[in-house]
Amino acid sequence: MTYQLDTLAVHADYGVTDDKTVAPSIHYSAVFRADSPEEFIEMSEEPQHPRNYTRYGNPGHERLKAILAEFEGTETALVMGSGMGAISSSILTFVKAGDHVIGQTRHYMSTSRILDEMLRNFGVEITLVDQADPQAFIDAIRPNT
Repeated sequence: MTYQLDTLAVHADYGVTDDKTVAPSIHYSAVFRADSPEEFIEMSEEPQHPRNYTRYGNPGHERLKAILAEFEGTETALVMGSGMGAISSSILTFVKAGDHVIGQTRHYMSTSRILDEMLRNFGVEITLVDQADPQAFIDAIRPNT
């Protein structure tokens, strides 16, 4: 059955947590307790267990991931703690030494630092273009872009 986005936004996280809340709870804890030594072992051994440490997830993250995955028709989604976490993870996932990246001349300051400093240190070529000129992006494309 196909649902409208507003229906998915309300119901796509059904069953992700068992807290029975109508509005998702905000979880301020960075770490979560286990009810038994066996549960602690499971939490510690499973990569990025959603109840081990908030960096890897928490009940709120899990609900959001379920909703985003339904919106996009995917198995799961990735939730980051900040925009810079998302930007740097995206770039570092796909770019390697010898590659060429085209960026716009005006960025959030930390994005500019990633392009201007960090990527250049890793052997990545950077070309910055005026984002108001779509042709500039096309003209900057190289075989290693």
